[in-house]
Amino acid sequence: MGQRSQLIVKLPEKYLNENNPNNRLIRLKVYHNQWLYGSHFIQYLARLLKTIQYYGRQEANFENYAEQVLDKAIKHCNSADIDYLTNTNLYDEKIDNYNNDFAKSKDVLDWIKTFDNNNGYMYIDMTNNHLKYCIVNGREDNEEIKIRTAREYINLFYKDEEIINKTEWQLLRAMEVLNNFKTTDIFKDLEKFKTELFVKEI
Repeated sequence: MGQRSQLIVKLPEKYLNENNPNNRLIRLKVYHNQWLYGSHFIQYLARLLKTIQYYGRQEANFENYAEQVLDKAIKHCNSADIDYLTNTNLYDEKIDNYNNDFAKSKDVLDWIKTFDNNNGYMYIDMTNNHLKYCIVNGREDNEEIKIRTAREYINLFYKDEEIINKTEWQLLRAMEVLNNFKTTDIFKDLEKFKTELFVKEI
C-alpha cells in the first residue's frame, strides 16, 4: 500500500495592520509525505521542531512570520538527512487554509481520516508563541487511531531490542529532543478550535 503520513500545523493569527489583505486568522495547514514512517517519522518530527524553534528565535514578531518560518523549516528538513531525503508538500497545492473543511467535518477524527494516510499524523501547534506537538498513529499501524508517545509510535514498528541491536542512536537522540518540547492533545485542541470556527462563521 505504500507508506504515507501527514503533518498538520495550526498557525497563529497574523495581523499586520487594519484592513491589510495579508492578515490571517488562526488557520490549519496540512502537508503530505509519501514516504515517512517509523524511525524516520520520529527523527523528522524532532528535526522539524528544532528547526522551527531555531528560525523562530530569529524573528522579533514570530506570529506574523510563523508561516515563513514553517516553510523554511520544512525545506531544511526535507534535505537535512542525505541518506533519507524526504518530500513534505502541501496536501493540496490549491489550499492554504483547511479551516472551512475542518468546520464542516463531524469531528477531529472524522476530519483527519479524510487524508491519504497509512502511517501517522504529526500535529504541531505554533500558536501562543511556543511549540507543542502530538503524534497519532495511522490506519496501517493499528486498528485504533489514537495519540501515541514517541516510544509507543516506534513500538508499532520495532521492538525495543531491535532498536538497541541496530544501534539506532539517531532515533534515540530524536526521542530525547522531543522530550524538550511540550505535547498537546490534537483531539481536545482542535475540537475547541472547531467551536471557535463556528462562532466566527468561517
